[in-house]
Amino acid sequence: MTLTKCKECGAQISENAELCPSCGIKCTGRRSRGWIESLNIVSGTLTAVFGTLVIPTAAAALAWFTFLYQKNRQENEKLQAMVESAVGQDAAKERTAVRVLSCLAKLDKVPAPFALSVLGAVARNSGDPQLRREAYDAIENLTLEPSSVEKLDAYDRLEIFCLQAALTPCQYFRQKNLGYIAQYATNDLLGHEAASKLLALSQDVSDPQTKIDLLLTVFIRYGDPDMMQRAIPILYTAIQERDPSRSDSNEDVLKFLEVVVQQNKDARSRIRLYLALTLVTNDQHLREEYLGKFALVGAEKDTRDEAKRLVESVARTAKDDSVLALILDLAGKNLASEIGKATPNITQR
Repeated sequence: MTLTKCKECGAQISENAELCPSCGIKCTGRRSRGWIESLNIVSGTLTAVFGTLVIPTAAAALAWFTFLYQKNRQENEKLQAMVESAVGQDAAKERTAVRVLSCLAKLDKVPAPFALSVLGAVARNSGDPQLRREAYDAIENLTLEPSSVEKLDAYDRLEIFCLQAALTPCQYFRQKNLGYIAQYATNDLLGHEAASKLLALSQDVSDPQTKIDLLLTVFIRYGDPDMMQRAIPILYTAIQERDPSRSDSNEDVLKFLEVVVQQNKDARSRIRLYLALTLVTNDQHLREEYLGKFALVGAEKDTRDEAKRLVESVARTAKDDSVLALILDLAGKNLASEIGKATPNITQR
């Protein structure tokens, strides 16, 4: 038992005594223990009785911090659910969600990728132009926060660049953002991811020129034949949306694709590029020229089956467009003719 000296008379008394047995003065009381010391005492006492069944102090502390972490995580999940539920509702709720989400992301209350995903959805799909602009500004502000960007992995950062390119209303700055993507997507995996994101975004945006810019980036930056094939019907639709009367020469797009053809020596890519050129031009003589080149490359032994499937695949998207159906029919006939010329006639041998 630990003894201490009475402050009044100096007698030796127990540390836990409430009154001094010599002078009767009330003692200051038991020394208060910290919560860690209390846990140690309880843990030691119970361990003596129950042995290894008692949880050690460190485990008790860990359980407490785990509880706090789970509580914070649940609160964050509730915040995210509340924000997501507001998106797609009326403009007032979406505007509130955008503003709240922007603040929460800066305070690290919600993950930056989640904030960018929701803000991007509002900026792409909202029917309110002013709200789309506000969501885009929120994305810009978040990307200016080094702490927010540093938490993103390579694919999330690429998502930001693609969103900025798709949502920039000015074509000049949109082209600059597309250039940043090309500088950043320096390997095949990131390049493929960028092409996939730009293709998806091209179907979400409503402005036809934005669609065209995104799709042409897919053609020139990431020469994946499969990506090109997916881009052809979307590019054709965007061209028609930009020029419903079909009176435009579409010279800007034609020159762009012609440069890509000259730079690309892969036969699989070239048949797709020539077919795209055939669908873009409104000049009959140019169309016949592109159809001829498509048939020549497509009739090669290694590409003829793929060229047939390409025409059939795009034809399935024609729907009620009689002009597109006619062009594709001509492409199929020219291809069959060239294949016939390239295939030796067995009966003449």
